[in-house]
Amino acid sequence: MVNIVIFGETGAGKSSVTNLMASQKVARVSPDTQRCTLEWTEYTVTFDDGTQYQVFDTVGLEEPRLQTKEYLTAITNAYSLINALRERGGINLLLFCIRGGRVTTTMKSNYRLFFEFLC
Repeated sequence: MVNIVIFGETGAGKSSVTNLMASQKVARVSPDTQRCTLEWTEYTVTFDDGTQYQVFDTVGLEEPRLQTKEYLTAITNAYSLINALRERGGINLLLFCIRGGRVTTTMKSNYRLFFEFLC
């Protein structure tokens, strides 16, 4: 099974990308920047050729908007996901969803958190 982890800030389109991959609405999305995904959520996505992927939609991380306890909880949830996936063959694709525009300090922090620390 191929494991794909989607991460990024709240409102960057992580759940929408999951729905796009599934060709149907499987993940809840919000039209604004309200948090929909409170913990990581697993979806099985099957493409037209029958290939199956496990897609993991993670909680949005944006340090300035989260309280310290919420941010630490989000990191703990992400860490538990990474550890669970190590037992299931690892991560095949780490997909970083970002909004258009300039690269922010928060984007850099989130990338470093997932790529350098968690993975």
